[in-house]
Amino acid sequence: MSHFNWQYDHHIHQWLVLTPAGHPITHTESPLEVITCLLDLIITHKEIWALKILHQDISINNAMMYEEALPDGTVRVQGLLVDFDYAVKVDGSSHTTGPADHMGTVPFMATEPLQAGEDSSVQHTASS
Repeated sequence: MSHFNWQYDHHIHQWLVLTPAGHPITHTESPLEVITCLLDLIITHKEIWALKILHQDISINNAMMYEEALPDGTVRVQGLLVDFDYAVKVDGSSHTTGPADHMGTVPFMATEPLQAGEDSSVQHTASS
């Protein structure tokens, strides 16, 4: 009989490489490109929220951009939300159905759960 109580969450690490690969959002060349990328990120967040998926790690590190060449020869910049490692399904209450520990990029997390030492609720995660 083991003296250790080994408990852990099972994680599956998968990579899906898409073309074109994005660039960090910090590589935009104009304020209009930044606004365009941020608007795309907000729309993406809203769309995954409608699917009851909570990203839980939205930060500048997970905001990417790519340039799409349009048929008329112009280039359109689009924002990409990446890194869904900590994403969870929302069960309809104010809590998530995923792991209960604090996740995400600390400077971008809601401060209330960190200060109180409690689990992050959907409202905290959405506000951060």
